Amino acid sequence: MKPEDLVAALKLHQRFVKSLTGGRRANLKNVDFGGLKLTKVDLSQAVLSGADFSDCKLIGANFSYADLFGAIFDRADLRAADFSRADLRGVSFHGAQLAGANLNDADMRPGALVHIKEQVGQQEETAADLSNANLDDASLDDAKMSKAKLRNTSAKRASLKRAQMPQVDMRGVDLSGANLGSARLRGANLTGANLQSAQFAMTRLDGANLSGAILAETDLDKADLTGATVCRGATDLSLGMQKMLAGHALWVESNGSSGERVSLSGEDLHGVDLAGAALSGAELKGCNLSGANLSKALLVLADLSDANLRDADLRGADFSGANMQRANMLAANLRRADLSTVELKSASGDATGQGLADQLQRRHPDRCRRHRGQHEGHRAHRRRPHGHHRSHTRKERKAAHRAGLRACLPRRPAGRGMARRLVSCPRNS
Repeated sequence: MKPEDLVAALKLHQRFVKSLTGGRRANLKNVDFGGLKLTKVDLSQAVLSGADFSDCKLIGANFSYADLFGAIFDRADLRAADFSRADLRGVSFHGAQLAGANLNDADMRPGALVHIKEQVGQQEETAADLSNANLDDASLDDAKMSKAKLRNTSAKRASLKRAQMPQVDMRGVDLSGANLGSARLRGANLTGANLQSAQFAMTRLDGANLSGAILAETDLDKADLTGATVCRGATDLSLGMQKMLAGHALWVESNGSSGERVSLSGEDLHGVDLAGAALSGAELKGCNLSGANLSKALLVLADLSDANLRDADLRGADFSGANMQRANMLAANLRRADLSTVELKSASGDATGQGLADQLQRRHPDRCRRHRGQHEGHRAHRRRPHGHHRSHTRKERKAAHRAGLRACLPRRPAGRGMARRLVSCPRNS
């Protein structure tokens, strides 16, 4: 579209918005606005599906009730812009500035774009992308954001009350101080998210992944966490420690492309509650975790060599491929823990066909040899000839009674290695 045609269309649209004679709704489908400065422009109710607003200056612009299906706002400056009740299905806000913007009741569900290729229609579902965007102090109340992408988005103090966000990708998002009251985040991915001081009253987080999330000063008691992956004990850790675990969770989730591997070698973490924590690949060499709660924690390929796990709760923890050489696990609870071999994968995630077994070496080999000898002796004891410790059946007892004897036999041995004895005594007359 030529610049003069665009100016004319915008003037006619202003008359349409003000209900003046001769006005016409702007139809600017697929128009490339390429970096234009349109501060405070009023495009409410305009048809802008597929339009490209990349790198545009749109501070204070009005897009309320506009049709922006599949539009692109990458790196655009949209501070204080109004998108209330706009159709934002499939819209991309990658790297956009949306601080203070109004997205109340906006529709950001995935959209099906139709491409014409060789006379054949092909549908491609595209989710709204707000990755790396700035949504600080923005209002997204009642917004529909199913499967939207908000990776590494800053949404500090944002209002997301009653927002519909099932299966949204919010890895690394900063929601500190945000209000998510009554929001629906079923199946959302909040790995490594900053949820410090966020409000979750009546929020649905069923099936959500909150691995490594920062939960300082966060109250999740009124939220629905059915089936969610969350380390509730992280609230008792220092803020610095929680940030380290958040970065590690992102490092694991992204296969090393973002975040940073946590190193807690030699740290004193005795008695901490890390149930369900995501610590796969963590550096925990020589760490003091005595009495710690690591039930259902993920410690795949973690380095726990020389670690102190005495009296630790390790029920259901996954130690697949972990290095546990010389670890002290005296009196630790390993019920249902996974110590199996883990399959190694390449950086691209492809299977290599190689496996790595966990390296478990006991701290006291002499004591273990003694225990092993006792174990072998117990096994030999159990291999004694059949009938040596055989229980007497009810039929045999009756037969003994008919023979004038009373069988005074315990049903089980009184102690290890003690044979049962048949005590004969005359029948009472």
